[in-house]
Amino acid sequence: GKGAQCPSLANSRLGFHSRGDTISANRLFDTLLSGTIPIFTDELQLRSHQNFIRWDMLSYFIQMGTNATQDYFLEALDTVLKNSTDMNEKTKNIMKNRDLFDWDTLVPFDVYMYMLQSHLWPYTRISTSKYSALILPPITTNSSTRPT
Repeated sequence: GKGAQCPSLANSRLGFHSRGDTISANRLFDTLLSGTIPIFTDELQLRSHQNFIRWDMLSYFIQMGTNATQDYFLEALDTVLKNSTDMNEKTKNIMKNRDLFDWDTLVPFDVYMYMLQSHLWPYTRISTSKYSALILPPITTNSSTRPT
């Protein structure tokens, strides 16, 4: 958030999702809670986080790796920076969905429990959520999954 830990992050439009002790360091959530758009640079970063979040609504991805050059990176970053409309939309999406990443609320826990519940009891699935970045499991109409 806008606390003393990293005031510069809260004033930034973009922030790199840097690897910490693990590929899925909690810096991503710090970035999102600050209202800053994360930039992933490794496919493993994306796969290590919740697959029920529409990361394309909230972040950018610039694939870096053994074949990536400095010129490629700068061109990709320039493309992101030139599209202020898209950056504004992603920032709005982050702010509308920020509770999904705020462990000071019950929302992350509730979402994890709902995802488990929907897997164990598919007939309990819902079709809408107030969080637009949440990917809900499809509704099943098979009554054989419903207990009798």
